[in-house]
Amino acid sequence: MMKIAELEKRVVHELQEVLETSRVSLIETGNFRNFACKAGCQPNEEVLSGLTRYQGIRLPEGQLFPYGEAAIFLIGDWRGMTNLILIEGRQPKLYKTPVKVWIRTLSRYLNVCYDNMLKINDLTDELERLTKEQKTPAWLPRLQYAMAEKERKHLSQDLHDSVLQEQIILYRKLELVQYSEAASAELKQELQDIGEGMLDIIHQIRMTCNELRPPFLKEWGLNQALEALYEHVQMRVDYRIIFDSERFCIPLPDEQMIAVYRINQELLNNAYKHSQATEVFISIADHEDGFLMTYQDNGIGLQSGELRNSYKTMGLYGIRERVRSLEGEIHVLTAPGEGLTIHVYLPCLQTTIPDALKTYY
Repeated sequence: MMKIAELEKRVVHELQEVLETSRVSLIETGNFRNFACKAGCQPNEEVLSGLTRYQGIRLPEGQLFPYGEAAIFLIGDWRGMTNLILIEGRQPKLYKTPVKVWIRTLSRYLNVCYDNMLKINDLTDELERLTKEQKTPAWLPRLQYAMAEKERKHLSQDLHDSVLQEQIILYRKLELVQYSEAASAELKQELQDIGEGMLDIIHQIRMTCNELRPPFLKEWGLNQALEALYEHVQMRVDYRIIFDSERFCIPLPDEQMIAVYRINQELLNNAYKHSQATEVFISIADHEDGFLMTYQDNGIGLQSGELRNSYKTMGLYGIRERVRSLEGEIHVLTAPGEGLTIHVYLPCLQTTIPDALKTYY
């Protein structure tokens, strides 16, 4: 992301190139009393002292004001300080209509950029302060997860519409060659082997698309989407999954549905890699104006020290942050030889995303 100082240098450089002069400066002043050069060449002191004539005058943005052999135009007022461009020397090109229109447009563009950059800086400073105080607002990880899901959706769509479709077309062309009368028996066998490899690739792409974007989560609802997930996972793991959803009937917002789905993916992956469990029990239910999910396995369990480390190595930190972003609570119960139990409670959402960031949501 460009910093304000970099933007100022680029603006001055562009003005110097267009006007074919090096005598361009970006000046900051407080009511035309004190002046500071922020970018460009250092102005002549006599020229700067002449600017005091504009004290108490509100200059329109982007309009040229010539005086002597110099000219200025305002690019904006921010936080009590006036920012303007100073151009020294006689510049006949400066007063041509296309250049004057360009300067007004440039001033408006700079004004918008300054406002946005200052807001971003303020927001960044606030987030750094809250992070140091360990008071990161819940909406921040919620926004991050929402943006990540949005990118996953786009990537899944791109894979499905481009790579997957191209693979299917190539496979069908391969089939036509394979079953043609001109092909020998040896060639047909080789083409069949290649076709089987392509089918494996097509299957892998489809599975990747499903991982990136849970299939039919909105269309089917959470219950059926989880059942489809468990059915797929059951084919590649050596533990049995038991699912109970009899006490679940409330509709969940899209954010919470995708969060529960992702939490299930992470927990089942952890069970496969770490737990050595033979049985995993998962239940979802309505609970106190909210939603409760319980995960339980009969694996090897964890000691308290291992549990703290598992927040980094087993993805529990990501699960905890995702739950916190939705104003929920997570409780982990475990002991050596007693398996792992996790309760996740999600209430009705109350936190809102700041208006300034909703365009990214």
